[in-house]
Amino acid sequence: MRKEGRKLVDDLTLLLELYQDMYANVCNTYDILINFSDNELQYPLAASYLSLAHNSYTHAHIYISTHDLRDSDFEKILVAYKNVKVSFDELMVHRNMNVYRLSNRYNEFKNAYLLSKRSLESILEVRVPQ
Repeated sequence: MRKEGRKLVDDLTLLLELYQDMYANVCNTYDILINFSDNELQYPLAASYLSLAHNSYTHAHIYISTHDLRDSDFEKILVAYKNVKVSFDELMVHRNMNVYRLSNRYNEFKNAYLLSKRSLESILEVRVPQ
């Protein structure tokens, strides 16, 4: 594989890993906010996972901007993340519990993750045949 092709594969693999980390940490945040009963630990623990998710979001956003991938399936997860983060913030900062909206945005985020992940994996399959 050429050097440029190898770099592209490495970069897209890194982007996929960032998406996977973001997804796992958003799922953990959601589970803690919805299912955790210890109010003293609930918000600090959820905030920790949300911070980890936001770190992955920031790195993915920089990558997409740097590599001119805007308006692609790669960016859908970033838009969905911003929406679910607003709902998390409403709950954790303002104590405004709108479970219906949070659940909808969480499901939209999960769907965007699956779409972005499939798009990346299909490109990686073409670039790196098994």
